[in-house]
Amino acid sequence: MDSLHHAPKVTVLMTVFNGSKYIRDTIDSVLSQTFVDFEFMIIDDCSIDDSIEMIKSYNDNRIQLIENKNNIGQSASLNLGLKLAKGEYIARIDQDDICMACRIEKQVKFLNSNLEVAVVGSYYTYIDSDGNLLGYKKLPVNSDSNLLYIITGHNPLIHPGVLFRKKVIEEVGGYNEEYMPSEDIDLWLRLYQNGYNCDNIPEHLTCIRKHLDQSSVKQYNKQNNKHLLAFYNFYNELNKNSINYDKIEQYFNVLVWYTEKVNPNNIGNIVAILLNLFRKLKWSDKSNNNIFLYFRIFQLFGLVLLIMKSNIISVMRNNHNS
Repeated sequence: MDSLHHAPKVTVLMTVFNGSKYIRDTIDSVLSQTFVDFEFMIIDDCSIDDSIEMIKSYNDNRIQLIENKNNIGQSASLNLGLKLAKGEYIARIDQDDICMACRIEKQVKFLNSNLEVAVVGSYYTYIDSDGNLLGYKKLPVNSDSNLLYIITGHNPLIHPGVLFRKKVIEEVGGYNEEYMPSEDIDLWLRLYQNGYNCDNIPEHLTCIRKHLDQSSVKQYNKQNNKHLLAFYNFYNELNKNSINYDKIEQYFNVLVWYTEKVNPNNIGNIVAILLNLFRKLKWSDKSNNNIFLYFRIFQLFGLVLLIMKSNIISVMRNNHNS
C-alpha cells in the first residue's frame, strides 16, 4: 500500500500503557488480518515498561507509533487517534486482546452492506492470561435488540471488538473523558440519542483477555458509577427534564446489577422509564415484535399490582382498627 497516494479504508486504533506482557499477541493478530488495507495506529501513553521497544521491533509500514509526551489517559488518547486517523472506518482493539484473522474483513463487509449501521461489533470469547479459552459471549444481533439491550442498562457492544464509521463518531463528539472508564457506554448512548444504529455479527471475532491487571477489574466500582451517571444524563437529555438520580439507580439495581427484585414499590418507576425511552428513541421499520404493546401491558400489570397492594394494606388497617 502506497501511503503517500492512498488513504487506508481502516485505521486500527490501539492505546497502550505498560502493555508489554500481552502486546505481541495483540499486534500479531492485527498484522495477520485477511483484510490488509489498514493503518495500525498505536498510541503509547507514557509506558515505563518495554512496550515501545516491542512495538518498534516490528518492520511493518502499516504501524504508526504515537508517543504521548504526558500521560493523558485512554479516552484522550483515543480522541487523539480519531483526529489523526486516515481511515473511513476505525477498528478498536485493546493492548491485551486478540482479533480473529477475518474480523476486520467481515466487519468492513458488514458496514459496506448496511449503511444505516454506525457501529458493528460481534460475539467474543474470553481467554485467560495464558490464552486458554474460558468461555463464549453472545451479544444482541439486529438494531432493535441492540437498542433494547442498552435501554435496559446493559452494554450491547464490546469496545475493543468494534468497527465504526469515523465520521459518525466525530459528529457526536468522540469520546467523553468525563465518563472514563465507561467512555464506550457513554459513546453508544450518544449514538442512540442521535438516531444512529448499532449491530453485532453473530460470530466470535475477538478474544477478550481476563486478568487481574485489566482496567475493568481494577476500576470495577468506578466503571459502574460512570455507567450509571452516563445513563442518567442520557435519559435527562432525551426527556429534556430532570429525573431523580435515585430512580435511575433503582432502575439499574433491578435490571442491571440484580441487587433489588421487581416489586410493587418499584415496578411503576421501571416501566415508566422504559416507556419514555421507547417513545424517544429510533426503532427500525423492520421490527415486528410489538414491544411497545408489551410495555403497555407490563405497565398495566404494574398498576394492578400497586392497586392490589393498596387494597391489601387498607383491609389490614381496617381489620386492625376494628
